[in-house]
Amino acid sequence: MWWFKNSQLPVSLPEPLSSEEQKRIKRKCVASLKALQSCLRANPGLPLASKHLESRAIECFAEVAAPQQAQAYKACYLAEMEDQEHPDYTADACQAYVTAMADALRARHCHPLP
Repeated sequence: MWWFKNSQLPVSLPEPLSSEEQKRIKRKCVASLKALQSCLRANPGLPLASKHLESRAIECFAEVAAPQQAQAYKACYLAEMEDQEHPDYTADACQAYVTAMADALRARHCHPLP
């Protein structure tokens, strides 16, 4: 049997949040996180009721922990806002960016939802 070295470049794993980033998230995102938690408690079994609040909490966390993904989401949202009158449709149009932010937050172990 032949053994070959892996020729792929090493994958850089995201760094865990620094204590400063944790403090910034706690200060910045407390209102959006509490609103989301309240909505989830008030509407158990109705995940669509809190969809916009969930996106907002994810965006808030991402502004600190995944700024590139947050910036891409904002660009999509603002571009869609210019084209559409209703913000709920805009949020749906940018769902791929919300997913990207959520994935980046999970990689750094700081997603706002379990």
